[in-house]
Amino acid sequence: SNLKRPRDNQEPQATEKKRQKTSAAPQLPPLSPDETKKLLREHKIKVKWLNAGKKELEYPTPLRTFGELRDHGIARKLVSNVEDQGFSQPSDVQMVALPLLLKHPTRNLLTVAPTGSGKTLAFMLPLIHQLSHSQLTPTTKAVVLAPTKELVGQIVNESQRWAAGTSVRISQVRKGMKLPGEEGATVKSHILISTPGILWSMLEQNDNITLSTVEHLVLDEGDILLDRLFRDQTVAIWNRLPSSIQVSLWSATMGSNIEELVQTKLDQPVMRLVVGIKGSAVANVEHRLIYAATERGKLMGLRQLLHPLGQTNSLPPLPYLVFTQTIERAAALHSELRYDIPPEAGGSRRLAVLHAELSSTAREDVMKRFRAAEIWVLITTDILARGMDFRGVNAVVNYDIPTSGAAYVHRVGRTGRAGRSGVAITLCAKEDLDVLKPLVQIAGKEEWLKALPKPDKRTKEKLKKHGLEGRNKRISTKSGYERKVENKKKGYLSKKRKD
Repeated sequence: SNLKRPRDNQEPQATEKKRQKTSAAPQLPPLSPDETKKLLREHKIKVKWLNAGKKELEYPTPLRTFGELRDHGIARKLVSNVEDQGFSQPSDVQMVALPLLLKHPTRNLLTVAPTGSGKTLAFMLPLIHQLSHSQLTPTTKAVVLAPTKELVGQIVNESQRWAAGTSVRISQVRKGMKLPGEEGATVKSHILISTPGILWSMLEQNDNITLSTVEHLVLDEGDILLDRLFRDQTVAIWNRLPSSIQVSLWSATMGSNIEELVQTKLDQPVMRLVVGIKGSAVANVEHRLIYAATERGKLMGLRQLLHPLGQTNSLPPLPYLVFTQTIERAAALHSELRYDIPPEAGGSRRLAVLHAELSSTAREDVMKRFRAAEIWVLITTDILARGMDFRGVNAVVNYDIPTSGAAYVHRVGRTGRAGRSGVAITLCAKEDLDVLKPLVQIAGKEEWLKALPKPDKRTKEKLKKHGLEGRNKRISTKSGYERKVENKKKGYLSKKRKD
C-alpha cells in the first residue's frame, strides 16, 4: 500500500561491502585555520565562548566523513556501528560537536541545532568512546536527562546500538530499580538515561544513592528541562552531582535566560555552538496555514486533510502526527475521528491517541505500532513534540496552535527529519489571530500575515502557562440538538436497563 511508510525500526542497509567502501574512501587533505573558518561560515555554524573573558577561541577542525573518527582514536568497531545504523555523512552539528567533544571531553557545551539534525549521536558517541577507553569499573560515569519517557527510550535504544560490542553499559532508569548506593543495587551501568521526574523521586526517597562517580551530565532538550515545568527537578539532580562535572545542553531552541542560568551554575567556561539561525524551523519543511474560523471549522478542515475531495497531489500521504493543546482535547478528537478511516483500510486501529495519562505499557504499545506503520494518524499533545525521531512522518498538523514560537519549531520538527521533506499544517480559528504572529515569523508566510498584532509579554506568558481559553470548547461536528437527542436516547436506554 502506498499509505505505508518505511519502518523506523527496520534494520539499516549497511553491509560489509558498504563498510569496505567507506573505509577505502580517499583521505581528505587537512584544513588550514582559514579553510576551517570558511567551511564553518558556509554551513552557518557559529562557535563562541559565553563566560570565558578574553579566552582565545579555538575553532574545531570539522569532521567531513565518519571515517575521520579514526583520527580521533575511535575504535573501528564504534565507527562500524555508526555506519551500520545508516549514517553516511556527518550533519552540520555532528561536523563540529563530535571533534570538539572528542578532543575536549571536559568542555562544557551549549548546542543549538535544528530538529532532526542528529544531536543524539553528537553527544552520545563521545561519551561511549571515552568510557570504552577508560579503566572501567561498574560505576555510573554519565547521566543523560530528557523530558519524556518516549524520548528517553529512543536515546537508550539508539545508544545501545552504537555501543554494541564495547564494554560500555547503558540503562534506562525505571521505577523500582535499585541504583548505586542502595542495598541490593541492580543497576551497574556507565550511563544512566532518565526523565528528571523519575530520577529525582528516587534520589529524594533514598539519601544512600550515590552519584559521586558521575563525570558528565547531558541535558537533551535542555531549554525545556530548565524551564518552569522541569527546572526544580533538573537543578536538584544537578546539585547532587560533583561540582567538577562536565555539562552539555542540546536543543533546537535556547533562550538567553537558559544561557544565563547555565553560566551561574558553572564555574568553568561554557562554549556555545549554534547551527543555522537560532530558533528557526528546519529548512525542508513546507509551512501551511489554514484559516478555519471556528472549532467546528477546524474539525471539518482536519477531516478534509484525511479525506481530500477528488484527486489532489497537494496533500502529503499519511502518516500524520496531530497536535492538540490538552490531554482532554486529544482524547476528544480521537473519539470524534475514531471511525473516519474505512474498515477496508484498517478502520479504527489506524488511528490512535498518546498522552501522559496513559499507562507506560499503553504508551509503549502505541509508539511501537506507530513506528511499525500500523497507525496512520497519531493524535497527541506536546509530549511527542520534543526530540522524537519519526522518520516516516509526512506531515504534522497543529489542530491547536502551539503556545510559543519554540513550541512550533519543535512540533513541526517531527517531520522533515534527516534531509527528508515534510509539511506542517496549522489550523487557525478566529481566537488564534491575536497570538499567531510568532508562528508566522518562523514559518515565513505571506507578507500580509506579518500585519497581525504582536502579542504583548503578559499575553505570551499567559498563553505559555494556560494555553488559549477558547480551547475548552467541545470538539464535535454535531449540533446541540443532535447531542440532546443522543443524550435522551442514552438516558432512556440506561433507565430501561435498570428497570
